[in-house]
Amino acid sequence: MIIRIVVIENKNNKVEKYIYCPNQINIKRKNLKSKFFEWYKSVENEEYQLVQSLYGDSLLEHMMVYWINTYILDYEYGNKAYIIQDNVKDITKYDININIEWRYYI
Repeated sequence: MIIRIVVIENKNNKVEKYIYCPNQINIKRKNLKSKFFEWYKSVENEEYQLVQSLYGDSLLEHMMVYWINTYILDYEYGNKAYIIQDNVKDITKYDININIEWRYYI
C-alpha cells in the first residue's frame, strides 16, 4: 500500500511524500490518519528524539514510518514501512491520501 502525505506549507507551496506500507497492518485504512495524529500528539520527548536519532530528523513522514513499524505492524520481522525515495514523480496511484497544513502538526 502507498500512503501519500501532502504537507501544505502555504497556498503556493506543498510538499508530497510517499510511504510504502505493507498491507498486513492491524488498523483499518480509514482510521490510519486519525490514529496516527492521536499518537503523534501524545509522543513524549524521548520517543521523538529516538525517531530523530534513527532518521536524522523528525519530519512527519519519518514519524509515520516509525509509528507504523513500531505500533501498527503485526510482526517484528519482515516487510517494514519506509519512505519512497526514487522516482517520486512517477507515482500516480496511492491508497491513502493525507493532506495536512503545516501549522497543524508543528
